[in-house]
Amino acid sequence: MEVMGFGIKWRIWIHQCISTASISVLINGSPSRPFKMGRGIRQGDPLSPFLFVLMAEVLNKMIQRAVSSGLFKGLTVSNGEIQLSHLQLADDTLVFCEAKEQYVRLIKGIFLSYQVFSGLCVNYKKSALVVVGKDDAWIAKVEVMLGCSRVQLPINYLGIPLGVNMRRASSWQSIIDKV
Repeated sequence: MEVMGFGIKWRIWIHQCISTASISVLINGSPSRPFKMGRGIRQGDPLSPFLFVLMAEVLNKMIQRAVSSGLFKGLTVSNGEIQLSHLQLADDTLVFCEAKEQYVRLIKGIFLSYQVFSGLCVNYKKSALVVVGKDDAWIAKVEVMLGCSRVQLPINYLGIPLGVNMRRASSWQSIIDKV
């Protein structure tokens, strides 16, 4: 938080909120003695979303730094005007890169570093790999490297079809039906 520009007073407040919290559990309807949590914050704590967004920003900066350092390239869209390396929405992160093994290794390294730093983990069982233009042997190697499985386009992401021709009226039908 210091690196992000938060003052000492604010950091002390947040630390106090997290480190002094205690909880109790109901056992047969009766509360136990309060005890300190080993790590994390209480479920439902109003600080939780705020702190999560701060930590998501750390991941954002890690990926941005890797791209700006030339360690990996995202996808170029809009006639080369936009370089797209990642998108974040709530607790979802989509990473886009050229299909090169060293880029995949670097991204996995970023995720592992983020995990050590933040305590937040990527659930690779819930993660998916979308590959365009590579052979099955390369895809299988990357699936093992990441520990996630491949999905084929088209897919739905947040209710929006990806990998379909959106110039066709029929591609919009599922969205129209939902509206």
